[in-house]
Amino acid sequence: MPTYFFRIPSLQVCTISFFSGGILLLGSSLWDLMRSRRNAVPVFNSSMVVKTEESARYPCQTIEGFDVVVRSFYVSVAADIKSSSPAPVLSLLAWLRRFSDLFSNETHRIDRVDPTSTRTSDQSVRLVVRDATDSDGGAGTSLIAASKWPPGTSKYAALVLEPSSLTSGDSSASLQVRSCSLLRQLADRATHQSLSRCNPRSTLLDMACEADPAYLGAPYLRVLLSAFLLLPATLSQLNVAVLGVGGGSLPLFLQQYFAPRMHRCDLVDLEPMCIKAAVEQLGMKELLNTVALRREGGGVHYYIEDAVDYLSHRVGHVDCRTGWALPEGPGGSEGNGAASAALHHGTPVFDDAVQATPALPKAMSAKRQRQLDLLFVDLFVGSELDMAVTSHEFLCLCRQSLSPHGVAAFNLPAGDRQFVQRCNEVFGNRNVYCIPVPASSNKVVLARGGGKDSGVVAEAPHLSHRILFRRAQELTAQYRLPYDLANHFPLWWRLW
Repeated sequence: MPTYFFRIPSLQVCTISFFSGGILLLGSSLWDLMRSRRNAVPVFNSSMVVKTEESARYPCQTIEGFDVVVRSFYVSVAADIKSSSPAPVLSLLAWLRRFSDLFSNETHRIDRVDPTSTRTSDQSVRLVVRDATDSDGGAGTSLIAASKWPPGTSKYAALVLEPSSLTSGDSSASLQVRSCSLLRQLADRATHQSLSRCNPRSTLLDMACEADPAYLGAPYLRVLLSAFLLLPATLSQLNVAVLGVGGGSLPLFLQQYFAPRMHRCDLVDLEPMCIKAAVEQLGMKELLNTVALRREGGGVHYYIEDAVDYLSHRVGHVDCRTGWALPEGPGGSEGNGAASAALHHGTPVFDDAVQATPALPKAMSAKRQRQLDLLFVDLFVGSELDMAVTSHEFLCLCRQSLSPHGVAAFNLPAGDRQFVQRCNEVFGNRNVYCIPVPASSNKVVLARGGGKDSGVVAEAPHLSHRILFRRAQELTAQYRLPYDLANHFPLWWRLW
């Protein structure tokens, strides 16, 4: 037999074989990882909508030329289950096994029963039965509209702030909106200020949707929860403020999962019709469990005012836009912090006024009562960011309103280097973090470090991406969040 059949391979052949096997194993691991992360970030799929209807429309009182619109979307239950549940992960070996099965003589039997039929039968359909004396309102009433829930569908409701000239004949509004580009008008119509998942077994029949507090439809809202990662783990009795309420998805989620850690929650919105639509059509008032916060002396407070005015009252200084001193109430001198903090209760937006705050607990001082631990800034007019948010004066006001360990979270429609640079100047280079939002062009900027009397920004240790990734995993497990916050971070954050 010739000896070349037993010739030892050369060093080059061994090296190539070794590296080829390593690349194959690495590619298989990356393939499995990418497959597992494909559906890790749930996103509302508008292509699966089978029916859309307009539930309510409120002309804006403060923002001219816009309407607050509540739209309902009906999604097929099978498509909803498919989009919400992660796809089965098949490794490279499984794919090779499937390929080899094509040449096998074995017989495989598949049950013809639809696996989604059992799930579909469990889904209830909301049907409303009314008396004959109550049916005089006609088919256009909200109660009749609620009874037209198509069988086999899941319902979602979105609050949209869109130009009023799309439907109204007001010439002044039309002239104001014509100055914007057509692309901007289409973006305003498609931008959802809040997307809520409706409860099919709701007893609130006079509204379009009883929102599910455990649902955050927009990925940027979930990324905003990363502000908890920068807070000390032992910090409790949090004072939280949400600038830009929209439909109330974020406040409801905070109340659902972080209520034991919260002391006070302030909801601030310039447009009163946004809060009215959230209360009347999305059930925000009924779902907010204000009693849970009031037991510790806090509460949920609503403010119908500009965000700059709200923060200026919090800080107790002059208005950053005009330079004028803010008016003080009776007996509210600058040295009496308790009186000035107790005067600004909020705007009574409900008939049964529940805005008054009980007496402050002795363990919390008046200065601590006025400082914010978490500040969520989500100020949009349609699809466009309010320009006041990006100003240096507004950022200084945000820093002064925070506690020494407070965190501000800003939602941006796209990456803005100038805004990040201003945040570095105000909060410090080591206190600013920029997080990209998956499946979106939005960016979330986190800024840490509250106001100091000396004006010096506290230099805290900068956290690496890997530490933030691990903290996100711990936060999800500790509070049993329905979304894995760590999966919303870039893939390479696992390494450094």
